[in-house]
Amino acid sequence: MSFSWAAFAAGSVVFGTIRDKKAMRLLGIGLIFLTLLKLVFIDLPIVSLLMRSIPVHRTWQHWHHHFTPVL
Repeated sequence: MSFSWAAFAAGSVVFGTIRDKKAMRLLGIGLIFLTLLKLVFIDLPIVSLLMRSIPVHRTWQHWHHHFTPVL
């Protein structure tokens, strides 16, 4: 959803710049700002929670063992 918002916001800024429409540029800038706020306060905490729930250390040890060069 954040990607869609960002794409629409970027499109609004580009369209507003090409057509010299100040309202479209401001709408795009506002949507970029809102998208960044959503990303920081809603999306990133969820990703952090998901990452804590996955046992990454065991996965890392497994792959590290297989791909460590022998010197």
